[in-house]
Amino acid sequence: MRSSNGSTNPAIRYEADEQCPLWMSLSVGLQGTVFALAPLVLVVAITARAGGQDEGYLSWAVFASLVISGCLTALQGSRFWRFGAGNLLIMGTTPNFVAVSVLALAAGGPPLLASLVVVGSLSYLALAIWLPLLRRIITPVVSSTVLMLIAVAVLPIALDRVQEVPQGASIAAGPTVAFITLAVVVCLALRTAGAWRLWSPLIGIGAGCGVAILFGIYDFQRVIAAPWVGLATGYTPQFDLTFSPGFWALLPVFVVVALVGGIKNIGDNVAIQQASQRSPQVTDYRRVQSSLNTNWLGILSSGIAGTPPTTVYSSTSVSLVNLTGVASRRVGYVIGACLIVLGCSPNCRRYCSLFPPRSWAPT
Repeated sequence: MRSSNGSTNPAIRYEADEQCPLWMSLSVGLQGTVFALAPLVLVVAITARAGGQDEGYLSWAVFASLVISGCLTALQGSRFWRFGAGNLLIMGTTPNFVAVSVLALAAGGPPLLASLVVVGSLSYLALAIWLPLLRRIITPVVSSTVLMLIAVAVLPIALDRVQEVPQGASIAAGPTVAFITLAVVVCLALRTAGAWRLWSPLIGIGAGCGVAILFGIYDFQRVIAAPWVGLATGYTPQFDLTFSPGFWALLPVFVVVALVGGIKNIGDNVAIQQASQRSPQVTDYRRVQSSLNTNWLGILSSGIAGTPPTTVYSSTSVSLVNLTGVASRRVGYVIGACLIVLGCSPNCRRYCSLFPPRSWAPT
């Protein structure tokens, strides 16, 4: 959509405030759920494993993240008081906090992570309240630079996981699985367009899992033995209220990452508003602020649950709208309900905990 010349976007079949048929809402909602599930679970699994946590915490973190993401995805599609953008915005566990979350888990476990996320969420709330002032301080150049540095900081964590395979497995198993996964994702992202590009992360994960099966490092037994319905009981959320030196050392990083992510989320909301309309319209910053409030609620809820923070998956949301032409908020309700149902399935949580392939022992 090019607002500079007043052109329209006829590809949009249903705008955000229009009600599309139920069958279409279900179809697009299921696609959106699949697109969001892979990065959400990967971020949680990598963070928990790299932080040295056991299976009980991982199962709880997947459960809590799916339920929180589902509830807030539905809330983003509504307009409730000062929450919700009224647009199709998929929420999920953000990769921005992976590096600092791993440090928090390694230093003080989930209680320290919970305290840091809750206190750090106050900076995000401040951004939502004092939006005009902070936008002048944290410019797009500053936020983009910090986001690139965050990506660089995550690389060592990802590379460390490559060598962690079950005892007795080939030393080539980890690097081979990682290489095939990365190669498939990169090739699809660079050489394809439309639906294939949107499916590239999931296809890459599927290819990597296939290679893991060939190496014998993929265990289906836990999935087969797990029940289909039930809540996670392997961990009880706690807070570290001692405010140790580790807390004060990591808190500034949480605050900076939260503020930078908030500035990025402003652009995300502007993009989804434009992508959801047939004709260019002026950005509604009241909706932007309501969406930021919802993001803050996601970070706060994640902190209370002791899991990595949850915010908007902007690229997935915009890509889903551009691909299907459906921007109706009904789709957000469907995606939210699907994520909650998946979170309440122990079988799904066990299956999700196998991404990346097991079996990693906390170090």
